[in-house]
Amino acid sequence: MAENTGRTPSRGLAPHLANVYFQNVRLNPDGAHCFPTRAKGDVRLDYVALDDPSGMDAAEMVAALKASGYDGWVTVHQPPRSGETVADAVEEAARVFGALV
Repeated sequence: MAENTGRTPSRGLAPHLANVYFQNVRLNPDGAHCFPTRAKGDVRLDYVALDDPSGMDAAEMVAALKASGYDGWVTVHQPPRSGETVADAVEEAARVFGALV
């Protein structure tokens, strides 16, 4: 049996998932967006393209979900990045996730 690295959902988890929520960010101490947290103080990050593996690797995530038996919804929640319109963001989501699912 392969070691669970924490990156792949176990087959036991898949039946309990109702929705997977995807937003691609990269932690960056000088990031444009700041989120205050109770445990770690301010956490800064940048939103990156949906297919930018410097954040989350969307292809790896979808492959792991499929391997776990998950066949439910995937919600993409990605705000437009600098210079990007809402239409651009929608087209990016369709291009990236349409090829994966």
